[in-house]
Parts: sequence; structure tokens; C-alpha cells
Amino acid sequence: PIMDARRNNVYAGFYENAKPVMAEAHLSFEEVLEKVKGTSQVTFVGEVGPFVEQIQEYLPRTNFKETLPNAANLALWAWDKEAD
Repeated sequence: PIMDARRNNVYAGFYENAKPVMAEAHLSFEEVLEKVKGTSQVTFVGEVGPFVEQIQEYLPRTNFKETLPNAANLALWAWDKEAD
């Protein structure tokens, strides 16, 4: 998953079959693209909106799924925090 960190930087995690293959890190988006270059299947998940054009230009066959905040999950998180 990627999280926009502004100025073309992201917080990124790299997973294969739901297992981490590299520690999550703060990287420039160009570094992320270089790290996945040559990978047979890549799916970007998270705050991909600001990076769609770069993704399509660099890796035209890549999949991406933008995730949006879910109000129900946020409410559960807040409820759990109050219980603590």
C-alpha cells in the first residue's frame, strides 16, 4: 500500500501473497517505481490518485485500487480508543 506523503513522496509497503517482502518506508515515488520495475504483477493500493499518471506512464500494465476511508471503520476505531 502507498500513502501520500506530499511532494511526490509516499509511505510504502511491499507485499507478495499478503507477506511483507520489504520493510515499510518513506520513499520518493520514483524510488517505488524503480523497486517494482521488472516485477511480473504489481497492484498499487492506497492513495494512488495523485500518482495514476506516473504509474500508467512507467508501468502501463499495472493495476491500482484507491482505498477510501470507511466511516464505519473509523467509528469502530474511535470506539476502541474510548474503551482504552
